[in-house]
Amino acid sequence: MLNQANSYVLFQTSGTPFVSGSGTMEIHWRYRDTASDPWSAYQDTGKVSMSLYDKTGAVEFKDAASGIHLPNRPAGAEIEYRVNFTVFGGTIYYPDPNMTTATTNMLLYEITP
Repeated sequence: MLNQANSYVLFQTSGTPFVSGSGTMEIHWRYRDTASDPWSAYQDTGKVSMSLYDKTGAVEFKDAASGIHLPNRPAGAEIEYRVNFTVFGGTIYYPDPNMTTATTNMLLYEITP
């Protein structure tokens, strides 16, 4: 929920991807301005995307994915994001500390004007 009107939302994965291939991250979003409003349809941010490429042929860690979005909604609006990872070739995953799963969390920060 936005604490102030017209805030930016900063996205950052909480892990570092392990890469041996190429892929992208796309973020889609929907909103409702009050809890009684219906959710809007999902929209593509159109600006937040990330590509990872392994140029050496070796498996290596890459920088975490991040991006910024201006939903342009009033204070109190709820915003829901859906993150899709698409792997074009090879392997991209976010290992947990025990190296047993390929999941990650997204951290969202509100940046007020």
